[in-house]
Amino acid sequence: MERKLFVGNLSVETTEASLAQLFAQAGDVVSVTLMRDTATGLPRGFVEMATEAQAEAALRLFAGYPMAGQQLFVGEYRRRTG
Repeated sequence: MERKLFVGNLSVETTEASLAQLFAQAGDVVSVTLMRDTATGLPRGFVEMATEAQAEAALRLFAGYPMAGQQLFVGEYRRRTG
């Protein structure tokens, strides 16, 4: 089953392609979506991995990973309710 991860603290130079290339080191990337934070204008994104095991590997590998001068924040995506 696919699993989506939240990725924050991204550099303004980050692209969907660069994020997909990085996360592909942990397994099969199903999709990457980047958007801008409305308050700061900085990018944040979501990476969907093909399996639970690959998502866990990505969490281990890339939480705090240095990318373009920033340390990535990677966490489990949790849909907002309410």
